[in-house]
Amino acid sequence: MFLGRQNIALRGHKDYGILSSEPHSSETVINEGNFREILKFRILSGDKTLENHLKNNNAKATYISPTIQNELIECIRKGIIFKIIKDTEQAKYYSIIFDETTDVSTVFQMSLNIRYIYSGKVFERFVTFIDCHSSMDNDNEDSDEVDLNQIEPKLTGEFFGDIVIQMMSKLGLKFDNCVGIATDGCAVMVSTIVGAVQRIQQSTKNAIHCPCNNHALNLSISKSSTVQSIRNCIGIMEQVISFFNASAKRNFILKKMLKKQFVSICQTRWVERHDSVLHFKMSLPEVINALTSISKWDDIVSSSKAKTLLFSISNCEFIISLYSLSSVLAVTYHASKTLQGKNQDILTSSEVIENIISILKNNRSDCDTNFQTIFNECKDLMEELDIDIKIPRIAGKQNNRSNPLNVNSCEQFYKITIFIPLLDGIINDMCRRFGNHENQTLKAITKLVPKHLVKLTNNERKEIFNEIKNKYSFYKDTTDVLFESEIELWYTKWIHYKGGNGLPSNIIEVIDECSDMIYSNISSFLHILASLPISVATAERSFSTLRRLKTWSRAKMGEERLTGLALLNIHRDIEVDVESIIDQFSRVKNRSILL
Repeated sequence: MFLGRQNIALRGHKDYGILSSEPHSSETVINEGNFREILKFRILSGDKTLENHLKNNNAKATYISPTIQNELIECIRKGIIFKIIKDTEQAKYYSIIFDETTDVSTVFQMSLNIRYIYSGKVFERFVTFIDCHSSMDNDNEDSDEVDLNQIEPKLTGEFFGDIVIQMMSKLGLKFDNCVGIATDGCAVMVSTIVGAVQRIQQSTKNAIHCPCNNHALNLSISKSSTVQSIRNCIGIMEQVISFFNASAKRNFILKKMLKKQFVSICQTRWVERHDSVLHFKMSLPEVINALTSISKWDDIVSSSKAKTLLFSISNCEFIISLYSLSSVLAVTYHASKTLQGKNQDILTSSEVIENIISILKNNRSDCDTNFQTIFNECKDLMEELDIDIKIPRIAGKQNNRSNPLNVNSCEQFYKITIFIPLLDGIINDMCRRFGNHENQTLKAITKLVPKHLVKLTNNERKEIFNEIKNKYSFYKDTTDVLFESEIELWYTKWIHYKGGNGLPSNIIEVIDECSDMIYSNISSFLHILASLPISVATAERSFSTLRRLKTWSRAKMGEERLTGLALLNIHRDIEVDVESIIDQFSRVKNRSILL
């Protein structure tokens, strides 16, 4: 348990045979693995009980072999899963979050996670890793007519959906209590015909698809790359960073200028480029000084490359593109961090997205003033660095880059060719992704939150009632009249609440104000709303654990051992009762000694 919590490898070069505890034995020069070495350390520290057990028992009854390790890890895995499923049952409503990646041993891993509300807190729990290709082989082995040599291992949305359904059934999760399904926005997951979400919803009738807001924001920001100058700017920054990171000598010069390490640009996630782009902008004078210094070296490769990069970043178009992109990322920076939090809810995410779109639209409507500020900053920097402020050469017939007509100044040229297209591309894409395309049932439940409810008319409140009634099967337990009167009573409560001021700001606060005895149905729907995830960040975090856990030296680790160790490392807050684990271990099969 200690090694699992700390993510320390158990096994070593020699993980078998009699455990040697003699301090001067020749065997001690061999690394027997962390587990066996810690046992030896305990014995040498005076643990006589452990020493007597290992010396006096039969070699087959020491219980330190890799096989026994796997059995104990499996018992711990079941204990942690039991606690999570038990909490989920008490919470009643839950959502599933899943995503997939390829690990270091080229195994296609799916991470399954559960979100639920328990004791007034939001929990997003990692549950298991699933080897998708192994699951495919198991399915194919059940069919005698299939020639395994002729199968192309296609991982379709239906296949992913079937894997998730099978795992939910294996864990004992009730399908009717699943109210949300969170995935990224790829076609395999969200296709309305053969997507994984559509497949899962066939078994979970009450589940609503919850698209990943982080993924959507990521794609919207990537629209900035459709502007040629912005795309070139990003490419040049990547080359500059790679240039310094590829050599210790170059990196030493840069760190001497910056007094800190440079932040690399993420290749796949644009929302993670905030830090690197903003850092590059702030460090541009030091980067230019470092490249200038390197360009004077005797090293031909370094000096020539530095001279080329120096020419690329010491021009007007690059600097204005960098500052324009930074102005947009400064707006989305905090949102990208907020949307990754597991304690955030649908209301918070919607409000954050609306605020971003509103700010960007305001910047677009007042683009003259905003870009003038940006241009003046760039102008001051370029004067300091002795860089000419000029318009790129324009040919008579120019089709492959911007060629605006009747341009009177550099400021106007770059505003038309860079700043305005950048804002328009991101705003239009965000409005399309986060506009009026969300699930109607989700919109109806959201209206039950006080700050939305108090603005509704009587007819609009009846529309909420009809939408919810048609969606959820468990609503059949009550009558229409009772639920309608409950909504009206809930509406009246908030109309007179503190004179209309100080309404709760998030769903958890609203749930605290909602009595189960008086508002039983509304309480259920508020719990459903709080159980809906806003991103797949929890699954991504489990992949970070996977990367630390399954390294090149541990690439042959089995799937059950991997999941057990991941659960131990991720869920440090879940206590594992040692006595219950020993009891469970003793019941797996007959043991050589009485435990």
